[in-house]
Amino acid sequence: MGRIMQTEQKRFAEHRRFLICMVTLCISLAFVAQGCGKPSRETWQDVDTEAETVIVLEEDEEPKIRMEDVCLELYREAGRSGRLGEKETIAHIVKQFGENGYPAVDQKNRVDMVRASEVKRFCRRATDQQEAQIEIVEVDWNGGFVEYELQAAEGNLDVTRNYYHYEDEMMRKKTEEHFTADSWSYTEDGYLMFSGTGALDEMYVMTLSDVKEYAALRVEPLDEACREWNEKALLPVGYECNNLFLTDWDETDFGELDFYDLFDVFYPQIYHRKIPWQSGKNAGNSTVYGIPSKEFESVIQEFLNVKTDILRKKTIYREKDDTYEYYPRGFYESEYPEHPYPEVTAFQENDDGTVTLTVHAVFPYLGSSRALVHEVTVRPMENAAAAVRYVSNKIISSLDDPDDNWYVPRLSREERSLLYEENTD
Repeated sequence: MGRIMQTEQKRFAEHRRFLICMVTLCISLAFVAQGCGKPSRETWQDVDTEAETVIVLEEDEEPKIRMEDVCLELYREAGRSGRLGEKETIAHIVKQFGENGYPAVDQKNRVDMVRASEVKRFCRRATDQQEAQIEIVEVDWNGGFVEYELQAAEGNLDVTRNYYHYEDEMMRKKTEEHFTADSWSYTEDGYLMFSGTGALDEMYVMTLSDVKEYAALRVEPLDEACREWNEKALLPVGYECNNLFLTDWDETDFGELDFYDLFDVFYPQIYHRKIPWQSGKNAGNSTVYGIPSKEFESVIQEFLNVKTDILRKKTIYREKDDTYEYYPRGFYESEYPEHPYPEVTAFQENDDGTVTLTVHAVFPYLGSSRALVHEVTVRPMENAAAAVRYVSNKIISSLDDPDDNWYVPRLSREERSLLYEENTD
């Protein structure tokens, strides 16, 4: 729902709430007229029998704390200290949801899910086409969370998606959306994945197209050492606007690596600021820069053991002024906003001091926890700006459909000359 303006979000949410209240009122009156009732909240509970595990419904002995209030004090404390988006804060919020009866995980799946066994029971029943229901919280990194209310029956999955956002020291419900999942699965890697199309006609009119909602919730825990390697070696680079992990290469043959993209990725890690060589105000007017060789080479060689002569052959080196010709990515090189994220699932320490990481590219948009499987070998670095030096990458498997490839290569010098009016800086 972050794809529409906040004012429209409020308008849609108010309209939804009005409709829901009217429907609820009618249903309540119908029950009163018929003299029957139903518990306001139900939960699944395991009952062990000799034959099998059967799940029955029982009323809660005590009502849960209101969703908005569960972690309100944690959000207030983190908001006042400016720590809302830190991993430690997110982990505390996830844990507190679990302590108050809600299965929860973070949006980036960087901490283990709490109360995961309840979600696995739900998935088992849903897979067996039995009736099941559950609430799952997905904590985002921008001061809010999503509550998924899932109802499964006969192999179908109905989803209510409620989004809450922290503002003015209060947790406010901003949007509510209902849809039936077009597809859903519990993957072999332990992910609950589902996707569907928003149900509101107003949204269709606003965007003139269907709005796809999708979720990837890691249920199975990950080894903490794998998470540490992911934080150190994979997440700082990721899969956006670079091909470090998308092609085969090693220190004897750097293959199709784009060193300009890698300069864009590595520079902020060393200098802790955005790269200063940016496109002009007009994205269709590509500016050409000359980056001093010492600066360009020092950034790349901090992370890759590539010799200077090889680096110069694989880029545009201008000997006359000892600079590297550099074009920022422009309009024709922009990628789609949906990207997978890396997840280290195993690692092996090698005799030469390197470590080989097995990595899965998790792509929620495509409902895949293995859009790409590759092995990354790194050399841990001490007392250096880079935590690791990248030694090689090897593709194990990937999606076969080329339309599912999110990576857009940079244009060649010749392609640019046809598409852009160049300015020399």
